[in-house]
Amino acid sequence: MIAHRKLGVLVLIGTTAILQGCSTMATGPQFAVSASPPEGKAEIYVFRPDQEYAKAAAPDLTVDGAKVGTIQNDGYMMLNVEPGQHTIDIPYNFWTWGDHCAPAVVQTKAGEIHYVQIELSSKSTFLVLFTEVESHCALKEVTPDVALPLIKQTRLSQQ
Repeated sequence: MIAHRKLGVLVLIGTTAILQGCSTMATGPQFAVSASPPEGKAEIYVFRPDQEYAKAAAPDLTVDGAKVGTIQNDGYMMLNVEPGQHTIDIPYNFWTWGDHCAPAVVQTKAGEIHYVQIELSSKSTFLVLFTEVESHCALKEVTPDVALPLIKQTRLSQQ
């Protein structure tokens, strides 16, 4: 009986460790908007609200083709950029098995703050022998009114 309990505890600990390894929730500081961007720069906050769908994925995030970090579930990244047009992108889309995630193109001016939300969704259709999954991924510039209630719940992702 004691051997069975020990085995059960070991299985529970092992399972917990494996599941924690699969979770990629952002663990940095809670979101706080800066007072203003650095002199001559603009800020772009890219955020990914907490979702069950693709929770373990932490894809690369690029700005104008250069990797700036990974964006985790329930995470955000702050990007200081030169004024002008910038393309925010996830070059490989984990959520749609290789299809491209629709990028956001953001036009900035010095002193401005912009918000880009990562939108994820999926729809499953159960067929006789298999399940068809239709996924959607897009980066979308949103207004502060839309962004702030959502981004306030996020934490800084790895950069």
